[in-house]
Amino acid sequence: DVIRGEILNHAHISMANTLVVTMDDGHAAERLVEHAQKHWPDLHVLARAKDLNHAQKLITLGAHDVILETVEASLQISGIILKRLGIEERKIVSRIEQQRQEENRNEDNIASPKDCNPKPD
Repeated sequence: DVIRGEILNHAHISMANTLVVTMDDGHAAERLVEHAQKHWPDLHVLARAKDLNHAQKLITLGAHDVILETVEASLQISGIILKRLGIEERKIVSRIEQQRQEENRNEDNIASPKDCNPKPD
């Protein structure tokens, strides 16, 4: 189990400024986020979420930034399709970045604004 002290200590988590959580097991990811928040409250937590409900849970447990895996995968697939349709690369990059920013604004509505703001450096 990843939240066992010796594993995290071996990874020098006490020296880290960010913990990236990308586990396929959603419950394990939640336990890790909660454990990190409890033991290293100043540690910035970036987590991958399966869906909006999972994102809400991760934020509630202490994640500072959450990436929805379905959204990011969809953006990348869209980029490939647009490229295959002959759209200029710069237009694709611009459009995908616009959509990504829109999705990030939508994700900010998952929890209260104070919960979604990253900790200052």
